[in-house]
Amino acid sequence: MLKAKLTSRLKSDAPQEIADLLSLHIRNGEFLAGARLPSEHGLAEHFEVSRPVVREAISRVKADGLVESRQGSGLYVTGLLERQSFKVHAELSKDSSAVIKLFELRMPIEVMAARLAAHRRSDDDVAQMEMFHVQMEQSQSVDPEKYDLQFHLAIANATRNQYFTELMAYLGGVIYAGIRFARSSSGPKVHRKAILEHGRILSAIKDRKPEAAEKAMRAHINGALRRMNAYK
Repeated sequence: MLKAKLTSRLKSDAPQEIADLLSLHIRNGEFLAGARLPSEHGLAEHFEVSRPVVREAISRVKADGLVESRQGSGLYVTGLLERQSFKVHAELSKDSSAVIKLFELRMPIEVMAARLAAHRRSDDDVAQMEMFHVQMEQSQSVDPEKYDLQFHLAIANATRNQYFTELMAYLGGVIYAGIRFARSSSGPKVHRKAILEHGRILSAIKDRKPEAAEKAMRAHINGALRRMNAYK
């Protein structure tokens, strides 16, 4: 049965909360491909909600392609190749091991983005990166992570490849939360290191040096991973 159980203090959108929990269990591999989910009645009892609420939650999970209905048999988890969505749940960003995995995912995406940006960037792109870099430095005690994320989004935009931009925008909220979590136990020295790392990325992109941009981005994300491991 599911590990998570809702309390009587539900969020305003209980079906979405249940859908998120079901999705999380499936994506974490707690329900393997082909596994039969509990019945609608069983889920309603487990989550202590009405069956219409569970029915709506299931419809949302089905819309993501994570489960399928089999006539007269029940609800089953689909295989990876049959799924129609990719999702990183925001609550994962509150766990250090999950944040490390997120940074590992960022590595190949952002390293290539930095390389492409150095090839394809415009003067306007550089101006955007410079602005966010300055704002990161000036807002050390007031949400610098917001400008950190904007800096990375500007790099993605400079690739002139909408898939980089759309993927970074999609991951944006979770990356933002992950960056905040990664720096939650750190002090000014760590913030300064991050500023310097971003400055090296910016310089390489501005100078149209793809190899240097790739190297600087790799060093930045590796540095973030080391800092995360230090505070696990």
